Amino acid sequence: MALMIDKETKEAVPVTAFLNADRLAKDVARINDAARGKFMSILGVLARAAAQLQALGSTHPLQDHGPAAEVR
Repeated sequence: MALMIDKETKEAVPVTAFLNADRLAKDVARINDAARGKFMSILGVLARAAAQLQALGSTHPLQDHGPAAEVR
């Protein structure tokens, strides 16, 4: 449990005395769910773009194209 400590009196009080813990938990879950949806939709767009590039025969310039030439 998190505590707030008064610097002058050294009295410790649980943070839940200042916050509504149930409401905070619901708000955090809502924010996480909203972010997860955006993140997953971005991943979907990237996956579709990669599939389209692969279908066209394109490759990423950093992909391995076989053994590298030996440098002397």
